[in-house]
Amino acid sequence: MSAWLLIAVMAYLIMALSQAVDKALLNVVFRNSRAYAALVGCLGLLAFLFLPWSTGTLSPVLFVWSLLAGALFMAALVPFL
Repeated sequence: MSAWLLIAVMAYLIMALSQAVDKALLNVVFRNSRAYAALVGCLGLLAFLFLPWSTGTLSPVLFVWSLLAGALFMAALVPFL
């Protein structure tokens, strides 16, 4: 089996597991999709704040673009949940 095929199958399985966990969380733990979107946004912001310790600093322009992209992602999550 080719390495790329194994990687593609594993990535698909990980995405399927992620979707199943998201569905279970929305049905059992979070009844309100906005609360879930806010939690995902806060976790993303937490990961974004740890960025300087992992890869270095961002330029101010890239920093603003990244924050804007994160805010738009969080806003886009609400209609899809």
